[in-house]
Amino acid sequence: MRTSRLSLKPVKTSLYALSTGLSKPTPALTDCEILAKKRGWQPVGEFWDCAPPGCTRLDHAQRWAAALKQAEIGMTRGIVASRLDDVAPDAAAYATLTAWAADHCTFVLFVDGGRYGPHHLIGPAPSAPTAKAA
Repeated sequence: MRTSRLSLKPVKTSLYALSTGLSKPTPALTDCEILAKKRGWQPVGEFWDCAPPGCTRLDHAQRWAAALKQAEIGMTRGIVASRLDDVAPDAAAYATLTAWAADHCTFVLFVDGGRYGPHHLIGPAPSAPTAKAA
């Protein structure tokens, strides 16, 4: 009689933060990493954009697009991002992000969910770690 073994597969995530200056937003990325690890997830990529004062946040979101792409193609299961308002500042952007998460069966978890409170999740909640039959 054959028995199957389960191997544990970690939930891989990207980390994302936006800097309002020209330097890496280290404290915000650290907050993302702490939240991911508290949930038992494995951060595998770090993305950040700079939005100098006076610029629209999404004008400088090239690395945000790269983080989304990683999740789309399955390199990660989702993204842990610093602030909701940095990537979805209004209802239309929020609706677009929610539809994207549903379409790609992925998630975005925000350290600061702005109007929705701390640790706001968009998309399906992943478990950690996932079990995969060997």
